[in-house]
Amino acid sequence: MVMGNRAPNKLEWRIHVRNGTSEILQPETGLVHRIWSWLKGLLGEFMLKIWNFLEKARNIAVAEPKKVIHCLKVGVTLTIVSLFYYMRPLYEGVGGNAMWAIMTVVVVFEYTVG
Repeated sequence: MVMGNRAPNKLEWRIHVRNGTSEILQPETGLVHRIWSWLKGLLGEFMLKIWNFLEKARNIAVAEPKKVIHCLKVGVTLTIVSLFYYMRPLYEGVGGNAMWAIMTVVVVFEYTVG
């Protein structure tokens, strides 16, 4: 159906209303609208990923609380040892062997040992 100066091959979306009439949906095609829709989709996808991660972390914490405690201990310890490793005076005094401190933390704090 061609109405006015519309192209005959263009797809048209209609909504049928209860009173028997129909309305044509007009897409919003502005650049600002497309950018805004893209940003909303990107933010929504990011929030969904964060929510899924937190849900999985909660399920692990409920099932095995020892793993969560171990994870926190290893994370804090590796952070502190890495900060010492990247400090200039420690690196100059000990040399390249300071990296073994980080490896020691990883091996000593292995979850399945002991």
